[in-house]
Amino acid sequence: MDESQLVDSWCRGKTTLRIREEQIQAFSAKIREAFAPRAAAHLQIDFAPEVEKHGLRDIDLIPTVERGIDKAATYNISREEDVELFIDCMLMLSLEFDQDPHFPWARDILSQNDLEVFIANPARSDQDS
Repeated sequence: MDESQLVDSWCRGKTTLRIREEQIQAFSAKIREAFAPRAAAHLQIDFAPEVEKHGLRDIDLIPTVERGIDKAATYNISREEDVELFIDCMLMLSLEFDQDPHFPWARDILSQNDLEVFIANPARSDQDS
Protein backbone atom coordinates (compact mmCIF):
# COMPACT_ATOMS: atom_id res chain seq x y z
CA MET A 1 0.00 0.00 0.00
CA ASP A 2 1.50 3.34 -1.00
CA GLU A 3 1.11 6.61 0.94
CA SER A 4 -1.89 7.87 -1.04
CA GLN A 5 -3.72 4.58 -0.54
CA LEU A 6 -2.95 4.66 3.17
CA VAL A 7 -4.26 8.23 3.49
CA ASP A 8 -7.33 7.35 1.43
CA SER A 9 -7.97 4.27 3.56
CA TRP A 10 -7.51 6.26 6.78
CA CYS A 11 -9.88 9.01 5.63
CA ARG A 12 -12.58 6.51 4.71
CA GLY A 13 -12.37 4.94 8.14
CA LYS A 14 -10.96 1.60 7.01
CA THR A 15 -7.89 1.93 9.21
CA THR A 16 -8.42 1.97 12.94
CA LEU A 17 -5.79 3.31 15.25
CA ARG A 18 -5.63 1.15 18.35
CA ILE A 19 -3.94 2.45 21.46
CA ARG A 20 -3.54 0.07 24.35
CA GLU A 21 -4.25 1.25 27.90
CA GLU A 22 -0.58 0.87 28.87
CA GLN A 23 0.38 3.11 25.93
CA ILE A 24 -2.07 5.76 27.11
CA GLN A 25 -0.70 5.54 30.65
CA ALA A 26 2.89 5.77 29.41
CA PHE A 27 2.00 8.80 27.32
CA SER A 28 0.25 10.41 30.31
CA ALA A 29 3.28 9.75 32.50
CA LYS A 30 5.55 11.43 29.94
CA ILE A 31 3.28 14.46 29.76
CA ARG A 32 3.21 14.66 33.56
CA GLU A 33 7.02 14.33 33.74
CA ALA A 34 7.38 17.25 31.33
CA PHE A 35 4.68 19.40 32.96
CA ALA A 36 5.74 19.14 36.61
CA PRO A 37 9.16 20.83 36.25
CA ARG A 38 7.67 23.59 34.04
CA ALA A 39 4.90 24.25 36.54
CA ALA A 40 7.39 24.21 39.45
CA ALA A 41 9.55 26.79 37.64
CA HIS A 42 6.42 28.90 37.05
CA LEU A 43 5.69 28.81 40.79
CA GLN A 44 9.27 29.79 41.65
CA ILE A 45 9.16 32.76 39.29
CA ASP A 46 5.57 33.99 39.46
CA PHE A 47 4.58 32.95 42.99
CA ALA A 48 7.80 33.33 44.96
CA PRO A 49 6.12 35.12 47.92
CA GLU A 50 3.40 32.46 48.10
CA VAL A 51 5.96 29.67 47.86
CA GLU A 52 7.79 31.24 50.80
CA LYS A 53 4.54 31.83 52.73
CA HIS A 54 3.73 28.12 52.52
CA GLY A 55 7.27 27.22 53.61
CA LEU A 56 7.93 25.35 50.38
CA ARG A 57 11.51 24.77 49.33
CA ASP A 58 12.62 24.18 45.76
CA ILE A 59 12.69 20.44 46.44
CA ASP A 60 9.03 20.61 47.58
CA LEU A 61 7.68 22.22 44.42
CA ILE A 62 7.51 19.22 42.09
CA PRO A 63 5.72 17.06 44.71
CA THR A 64 3.35 20.01 45.32
CA VAL A 65 2.68 20.26 41.59
CA GLU A 66 2.11 16.50 41.39
CA ARG A 67 -0.33 16.72 44.30
CA GLY A 68 -2.09 19.54 42.44
CA ILE A 69 -2.29 17.42 39.28
CA ASP A 70 -3.87 14.58 41.27
CA LYS A 71 -6.30 16.87 43.08
CA ALA A 72 -7.29 18.62 39.84
CA ALA A 73 -7.93 15.22 38.26
CA THR A 74 -10.49 14.42 40.97
CA TYR A 75 -12.52 17.33 39.55
CA ASN A 76 -11.95 16.13 35.97
CA ILE A 77 -9.54 18.98 35.32
CA SER A 78 -6.97 17.73 32.86
CA ARG A 79 -6.13 20.49 30.38
CA GLU A 80 -2.64 21.75 31.16
CA GLU A 81 -3.73 25.40 31.45
CA ASP A 82 -6.55 24.48 33.82
CA VAL A 83 -4.33 22.27 35.97
CA GLU A 84 -1.83 25.12 36.20
CA LEU A 85 -4.63 27.47 37.26
CA PHE A 86 -5.72 24.95 39.92
CA ILE A 87 -2.15 24.81 41.24
CA ASP A 88 -1.94 28.62 41.17
CA CYS A 89 -5.07 28.69 43.36
CA MET A 90 -3.41 26.26 45.75
CA LEU A 91 -0.58 28.76 46.22
CA MET A 92 -2.71 31.91 46.30
CA LEU A 93 -5.49 30.65 48.55
CA SER A 94 -4.54 27.50 50.43
CA LEU A 95 -2.82 24.26 49.50
CA GLU A 96 -6.15 22.62 50.35
CA PHE A 97 -8.36 25.43 48.98
CA ASP A 98 -10.78 22.95 47.45
CA GLN A 99 -11.65 21.63 50.93
CA ASP A 100 -10.94 24.76 52.97
CA PRO A 101 -14.05 26.07 54.78
CA HIS A 102 -12.76 29.62 54.16
CA PHE A 103 -13.36 29.09 50.44
CA PRO A 104 -16.76 27.37 50.11
CA TRP A 105 -17.25 29.00 46.71
CA ALA A 106 -14.24 27.08 45.40
CA ARG A 107 -15.78 23.74 46.34
CA ASP A 108 -19.09 24.85 44.81
CA ILE A 109 -17.42 25.73 41.51
CA LEU A 110 -15.25 22.61 41.42
CA SER A 111 -18.27 20.40 42.14
CA GLN A 112 -20.24 21.63 39.12
CA ASN A 113 -21.04 18.96 36.56
CA ASP A 114 -20.36 21.41 33.75
CA LEU A 115 -17.06 22.67 35.14
CA GLU A 116 -15.51 22.58 31.66
CA VAL A 117 -18.17 25.00 30.41
CA PHE A 118 -17.67 27.19 33.48
CA ILE A 119 -13.91 27.40 32.88
CA ALA A 120 -14.44 28.25 29.22
CA ASN A 121 -17.13 30.88 29.96
CA PRO A 122 -17.49 31.91 33.63
CA ALA A 123 -20.17 34.46 32.71
CA ARG A 124 -22.43 31.59 31.56
CA SER A 125 -22.93 30.36 35.12
CA ASP A 126 -24.35 33.78 36.07
CA GLN A 127 -26.80 33.60 33.17
CA ASP A 128 -27.98 30.12 34.17
CA SER A 129 -29.01 31.25 37.66
